[in-house]
Amino acid sequence: MGVILTGGQIHDSEPALELFEGIELTGKKVLADKAFGSEKIRDYLAGHGAIVCIPDKSNAVIKHDFDAQLYKQRNVVERFFQRIKEFRHIAIRFDKLDICFLNFIFLAAFIRHL
Repeated sequence: MGVILTGGQIHDSEPALELFEGIELTGKKVLADKAFGSEKIRDYLAGHGAIVCIPDKSNAVIKHDFDAQLYKQRNVVERFFQRIKEFRHIAIRFDKLDICFLNFIFLAAFIRHL
């Protein structure tokens, strides 16, 4: 599992390829929201043998097929982030140092998993 913590002004899709680099993607299903639907990301994933399940933005010139039923499984990730945001420490981001914030996210994830 990989985690990259970025600044608030950086779009989520910018570090996506860096995050995928250390992962074996052949035969894996990649579920992502519309923000990750760029051709660059799609080409990278397809080139590494991944099954891409990303809906297109409404203004996309090229439309891609995606499995809507499979995409619904993405809600597990969304629910996880909503649960850890119940910790005020995470929602407000009290920590000044990135490493402290990231460690608290891991701690919250562990507590929620119990």
